[in-house]
Amino acid sequence: MLRSVYIQGFLTRSANDWLISCVSYLAPPDDQAFLRIVHELYAQRSKFPEALAVALRLADRDLVHRDYQSAGDP
Repeated sequence: MLRSVYIQGFLTRSANDWLISCVSYLAPPDDQAFLRIVHELYAQRSKFPEALAVALRLADRDLVHRDYQSAGDP
């Protein structure tokens, strides 16, 4: 069970990294759509620092604010 959770988390992180690396090869508006998908994947998994980095790359103030608020206190 724990191993499958670890593998699933690793694959999700690898898939998100791959999607982000492909963004530079996409023309607008597909590049922004890809980044929004990656942001949602990070946010769904409560990976708020990563989601915040993508929101900053998107220059979307609302997403940045939402990620900052969602992260809570450590």
